[in-house]
Amino acid sequence: MGNRASASHLSASSGDKTQATGGSTLYELADLHGGGKIIDQFRLIYQSDDPLTQSNFNQFLRNTIKPFLYNDGHGKLVPVSTLVEERENYRLGGVRKTKRKLLQYKKYYSMTQIIKDQHDIDPGSLEHDEHGNPCRLVCWDIARRGSVGENIVHLCLLLNNPFHTDLARRIIAVFPKLAMDIYLGDEYYGEGPLHMAIVNRDFFLAKFLIDLNAPVNEIACGKFFFPEDQKMKRVSNTNYEYVTVADDETDYEGFAYYGEYPLAFAACLEEMDICKLLIRHGAYINAKDANGNSVAHLTVIRNLPEMFDFALEHGADIYAKNNRGYNCLTLAAKMGNKEMVKHILELERKPYWTFGEVSCAAYPLSSLDTIDTESGLEGSIDRKSVLNIVVTSDNPRHLDLLDGLIVEILEQKWALFARKKFYQHLITYIVYLIIFNAAFILRPPFQPDPGTSHCVARNDTRRDYFLCPRVANGASKVIDSKDIGRLILELLTAGGSLGYLGSLIIDFNRQGFHIVFQSLVNAPTRFLFLLSCALVTISIPGLFICALTRGFRLVGPFVLMIGKMIKGDLLKFMLLYLIFLIAFSQAMVVSFAGTGGSRMFLNSPLRAIEGMFILSLGEFEEIEPEFDKAPHPIFVKILFVFYVVIANVLLVNMLIAMMGKTYETTVETRKEWKRQWAQTVLVIETSIKPKQRLQYQEKYSEALGDGHDGRAVVMRWQHDEIEKKRDHKRKIRKLNELADLLYKKDLEKRKNNKIANTIRNAINKGKTKPPTSNLESIRGKNLEMKNKRADILATVTNPGMILQATTRAGGSRPVSPQQNENTDNDASHQIVNPEEE
Repeated sequence: MGNRASASHLSASSGDKTQATGGSTLYELADLHGGGKIIDQFRLIYQSDDPLTQSNFNQFLRNTIKPFLYNDGHGKLVPVSTLVEERENYRLGGVRKTKRKLLQYKKYYSMTQIIKDQHDIDPGSLEHDEHGNPCRLVCWDIARRGSVGENIVHLCLLLNNPFHTDLARRIIAVFPKLAMDIYLGDEYYGEGPLHMAIVNRDFFLAKFLIDLNAPVNEIACGKFFFPEDQKMKRVSNTNYEYVTVADDETDYEGFAYYGEYPLAFAACLEEMDICKLLIRHGAYINAKDANGNSVAHLTVIRNLPEMFDFALEHGADIYAKNNRGYNCLTLAAKMGNKEMVKHILELERKPYWTFGEVSCAAYPLSSLDTIDTESGLEGSIDRKSVLNIVVTSDNPRHLDLLDGLIVEILEQKWALFARKKFYQHLITYIVYLIIFNAAFILRPPFQPDPGTSHCVARNDTRRDYFLCPRVANGASKVIDSKDIGRLILELLTAGGSLGYLGSLIIDFNRQGFHIVFQSLVNAPTRFLFLLSCALVTISIPGLFICALTRGFRLVGPFVLMIGKMIKGDLLKFMLLYLIFLIAFSQAMVVSFAGTGGSRMFLNSPLRAIEGMFILSLGEFEEIEPEFDKAPHPIFVKILFVFYVVIANVLLVNMLIAMMGKTYETTVETRKEWKRQWAQTVLVIETSIKPKQRLQYQEKYSEALGDGHDGRAVVMRWQHDEIEKKRDHKRKIRKLNELADLLYKKDLEKRKNNKIANTIRNAINKGKTKPPTSNLESIRGKNLEMKNKRADILATVTNPGMILQATTRAGGSRPVSPQQNENTDNDASHQIVNPEEE
């Protein structure tokens, strides 16, 4: 890629191998092994300080590199369509096809709309020809590039050492247009020297490139910079350089998924100084990549709270949504990142009061609660909300999010409406189940007609078991008092089934198919129960009683644990057990072949399976005497011993061990029960009318006020150690910013005093008149600095710490942590240490 050091732990991709073994004439000048004509020559004069030697080397660079450049290094405009076709040729390994069609994106919206929505930022390197077609300024000849579309500057920066970096700087100084050249191969398309300087963490090289007008909004959209599960889903279009994805579904996991833009690269690599440099030179902090992720989204994906704060302070829109409809908060919830979810909620909350280590604040419900109040469909279910994402997911990481604020909201819903409706469902279902079972229990025993055969096929349906068909056929003469009770119970059962199905149809009309379907997915036993309502002759309704136990803390975890054992442990055991059972039973059939039949095994494979199953249950008394009837009884007994050891001892004990391990995860099961309980609350919530949801939300929340729309839930909490340390670091950062501002004020004051003294001395000597405009400017600046100082003092909770900070700094300018890492230590330049504080 553009930086081998950052990907040294990865296996080489196809692009890396091609780049290393390519046969381009570029590699005669420089290659990845540190050789080449230019590198060899630069190595000879690297330590020389002779101006003439340096001048001769610059001339050597001009003479050697100029044949590889367009217009003697001034570059030329190349149509974007040509570059895209060239990129596709690189993707095919250099095979050119003149009539090959590029894939077109046809999923949800047109490519034009995607480009307009997500790539509306001018990268600074695109221009237009006389026909209005987009073109890119290209300096290095396309036909004389490396195997993945690189030039000599890319090769030097790829090696990432001081020697080759100095050479790259020298080449760019001679040919400044090379600062704008990018990789043209599909693997790393769009990566320029600025991207590589950021990945190399070279602040001074980045500043050098920006001073030479390197575009700060250049897009690196090569395959290497996409999530791993999207690399084969990229789609090109000849009208645009940008690459889109045919499927937005992704987990955002990628070794070099840095967000395409230089600012996003710097944020993902935590290069705050480079971020500040890029923003000062026009980098757009809300620019989105092909997945619709901005810098703020990427800091959430990379779990970088400090860089998220930096982006927020510099104007990042944390409420903007990516292609999948997630903002920063919901994206953190989707990825199961508890730290970022908590961090964003802390930034969004509105504090009311703090008493010691106890605080009270209001948390906005936007994007947090399942009840939507912003999309125009007020009262509808927000499937992209944090609460819905956490509760409906089966990812174990989301279990850790079921605490604090989320549980507080669920408990409020449970107390207001979910508990009441849950018990209503429970009582209604118990009554329905009693009637259902009573209707079947009161069925008369089977009595065949005298004139018919007593041999009845097992699969015949006895329609006279049910009373309703008999009444319909006019058989009223056989009805007695017991049948009247049956008739009532059957009618109640049918009515109850129709009532449940009718409520499902109402939910479909009220909520829509997707929401109701999701609620059925979260409660599969409810789906089975509704199915049983349509097929009341099948006794599936009894399974639904297990779903109702999810609302009880006492038995809920154990029901879930038994379900886990059945779906996991017992399923594995049965698979292995059936394999051994079938194998040994057929061996027994072969062993008893030719004996004329045995009472237990005979010559039937099915009877043999039945017999071996009885053996595995420990019933040996009736079967063991049959072993002596086999042609080789000793062999049969040995086979029997092996079967008992494997089936009875090994497999059964393995099943017990697996179940024991499952039982030991009771703590995790209790967390899982909490999620099942939460799903029950949300399932009940979907059955409520939207207007009623809004009414309930007004009861467990309050208006934000102070000109803010929306509602919030008020919560009190006690500060933990992590929150204390984070608050302390924020105070220290504010103190350092204040001290830095005071230092700048002092410098400005000294400068103004020097100018005033110069003017005063000149007036005293009678050489000039006082420049009133300068004096007024000085007074205005002093007043402005005083106002800024007052504003910062108002934001610091403990102004007494300012004196301590300035005293430790010795009256000198304190440096930021980033500056402290990149500069020499100086006794006069100290910073307030959070540990000392």
